[in-house]
Amino acid sequence: MSFSLSIQAGDLKLWYKQPAGTWVEALPVGNSRMGAMVYGGTAREELQLNDETMWGGSPYRNDKPEALESLPQVRELIFAGKNMEAQNLIQENFYAGKHGMPYQTIGSLIIETPGHEKVTDYYRDLDIAKAIATTRFTTNGVTYTREAYTSFPDQVLVIRLTASQKKSISFTAKYTTPYKSNVVRSISSRKELQLSGKANDHEGIEGKLGVDVGLFKIRAVYRALGGKLPCVYAALHAVCCSHCGGEA
Repeated sequence: MSFSLSIQAGDLKLWYKQPAGTWVEALPVGNSRMGAMVYGGTAREELQLNDETMWGGSPYRNDKPEALESLPQVRELIFAGKNMEAQNLIQENFYAGKHGMPYQTIGSLIIETPGHEKVTDYYRDLDIAKAIATTRFTTNGVTYTREAYTSFPDQVLVIRLTASQKKSISFTAKYTTPYKSNVVRSISSRKELQLSGKANDHEGIEGKLGVDVGLFKIRAVYRALGGKLPCVYAALHAVCCSHCGGEA
């Protein structure tokens, strides 16, 4: 008995029947510079955000002159089978006591849709060929679909919200971040939801890196396609409501 299996790239998907409960269950999208982990929540969606420039601490010298001087002895110990002694010598003469700069998240974009706690026909997937993370569910007779992907030419994360019926899309968008200091939430003159701040210090080294040198800043902009969706912007969040005079 023999079997033949042929799988096309378009058939490759990771799919689930429930939202992610932990970070490792979220679905990744990215363009090699920026990325997001999509949890697929219904009443509360979280997209955890990353950028390649976001590191704790800042560049510094962590080499030791003693490393080169002790290298021949380390080699001799290894060739003699004295690996533990070689390891101890490395620990003593190679490491400067600091372990480098840790990669850090910027924070998360939270999309809240009250009333979507109880849903049916839940489905989420990551289309490997298209690099699109999709979440779909039905509540109160309306099917909602969210699609997330990153654009390399435009260097943006795109989140598309659609509904099977008009005047059904309403949500609150806001940022959360693990940083405790130097964090500013604001609304720009162009109606952009903004979060800015400063990377964490690490092992006594001041945090100086972010999306912009010294400070990181991320922006969220809403665009309605095929309808109108009025949004009210406050200092910490944006509220968009289709049944408040909108058509989306």
